[in-house]
Amino acid sequence: MALHCAFANQSPDPRMTIQFGFNRRRVVEGKTTKGYAGSQGGLVTYTDEYIDERSRMIQLAISARSQRYPEEEPFVYEPYRGREGEALWSEGCLEGSEFWLKDIVV
Repeated sequence: MALHCAFANQSPDPRMTIQFGFNRRRVVEGKTTKGYAGSQGGLVTYTDEYIDERSRMIQLAISARSQRYPEEEPFVYEPYRGREGEALWSEGCLEGSEFWLKDIVV
């Protein structure tokens, strides 16, 4: 049962839930919390570097869409303006990554 109170999946087909959240940078920057990383035994502080690394996923998604729809003008994600080449989508670019442990929760 997800937060939206969907009934349990009764079909033989798999079903997934996608959770989307948004935190204003000024609200989370500098905060220390257990977050997801804390579940592995410690606290994490949301530094500029931490937030930038987690934000990379947004630029990867923009890169993936640009490759799929090259005729579209890509969205410009301000934190990566001029640095788009730092986060280029490719098959396997997330292999071995545990990016979900970098989710920002307060």
